[in-house]
Amino acid sequence: MGNQVKRENNHARLKRIIYSGWDFQQSLSALTFLMEEFDSEDEYSYVELRKLKCYETSAIISFCRPFEASRNKSTLSLKEIGVKLTAEEKQLKNKLMFLRKKIIAHSDEDEMHFRVSTFEVNIPNGKMNIPHAQFDEWIKLPEEDFLCFADLISKLIHAVSLYKLEKAKDNPELLNSYHPPKTLINNQKALNVFYKLIKEDTGDSVFNPWRDHDPKNDFDAISPEIRLYNLKKYLKERTNAEYLLLAEAMGYQGGHFTGIPMTSERIILGNKSDIGISSSHVCNSTLRRTSNQKRHENGFNEPTATIVWQKLITETLDTRNYVFWNAFAWHPYKRNGGLLTNRTPGASEMREGEIVLKALIDAFKFKKIIALGNKAHNTLIQLQIDAVKVRHPAMGGAKLFREQFLRIIKQ
Repeated sequence: MGNQVKRENNHARLKRIIYSGWDFQQSLSALTFLMEEFDSEDEYSYVELRKLKCYETSAIISFCRPFEASRNKSTLSLKEIGVKLTAEEKQLKNKLMFLRKKIIAHSDEDEMHFRVSTFEVNIPNGKMNIPHAQFDEWIKLPEEDFLCFADLISKLIHAVSLYKLEKAKDNPELLNSYHPPKTLINNQKALNVFYKLIKEDTGDSVFNPWRDHDPKNDFDAISPEIRLYNLKKYLKERTNAEYLLLAEAMGYQGGHFTGIPMTSERIILGNKSDIGISSSHVCNSTLRRTSNQKRHENGFNEPTATIVWQKLITETLDTRNYVFWNAFAWHPYKRNGGLLTNRTPGASEMREGEIVLKALIDAFKFKKIIALGNKAHNTLIQLQIDAVKVRHPAMGGAKLFREQFLRIIKQ
């Protein structure tokens, strides 16, 4: 147990040292910008001064970050990277840490520097006092410290580089690793749960595009894997999407063969470019069709998919900012009609879709959820998730959908 803790501590310190090198590089870049543009004898407008203060703020915060503990995590040890500061360097480091703690990163009441006053103006039927606040906009770090600051940062960057070089010689395996942020790990865990859920058994008269193979209409047995690949590529490009567009259920002309809700094969194949919908609007990676080409040479076409994608594109919206999904994730079809039919999912089926929908929402940080139609909206109400409702584009609802959707996006 003790050896395990020791290994974890060593690993944490190594990560801190490596990341400190990046912090110091950021600091040096910001300081360089400041030195290139600032002269204490010149006069500047408030806007110009605030730009310079942005450089100063970035330089100081980035420099101090390695020395500040965050939630009891490790800090940079100068001794470990073989650095001994001179008395002048220690004094400068302490000055920078003071500026960071009291003024730059926090607004310490004792260090606030401003003047507030009022002036009288004439108004109809009398006079009125208007408040006016003035703040100290000048650079906090004396210009004579700039070069010393740059030398100190360069000294630390050099020390971190030597430390990494020694590690690369003695223990190269320590420097062959990938460290994603915890938030990304958590999001990936939530996505893994989501991908597992969508592949589960879906019952009678329901086609699962990411698990089921349709021998009659799929071009081969690996079609489910291709559809899952398409979905993963699509969602990977929308990690930071702010909007979820939620429809009712998957249809045979859209996600049944692409694996992506409200997205037809003709769209991912580029066969809708004549109306301005490019395959790159969906994904930069090449996505593949899964339907037998004998059915439709150019791929299946879904009217709802065309309407929704075209609206995003004609309004010049960033298509990576939108995720399409269905309240019932899979394709419900008519038992007597076969797989190339659609039907409305029942109440119990809609409830089955809730857990998948919740998993998707947990994996993203949507700013707004837009429900297309009553069924999708009712599902979100059941989950106690805030959403706005618009008309579903199908069955003559395209015009109203476009109007309501645009109104919501512009709010």
